[in-house]
Amino acid sequence: MKAGQEEMKAGQEEMRVAQAGLEQKMEAGQEEMRSGQERMEKGQEEMKGLIDEVKGEVQRKIDEVEGQKFK
Repeated sequence: MKAGQEEMKAGQEEMRVAQAGLEQKMEAGQEEMRSGQERMEKGQEEMKGLIDEVKGEVQRKIDEVEGQKFK
């Protein structure tokens, strides 16, 4: 009977170790997701900046062309 209890304790310890490993992997995965999200948000901000730049340049060209029409 004592051998069965020892096996059970050993099994429980294995489960605790496995669970700790899974928790570490989950935390690492969550950190990777956060990092990826931050990179994506930074990329979106950069794209918005580029879009605003292009819009400004297009508007300047429109104004330039319209100004030439009235000369």
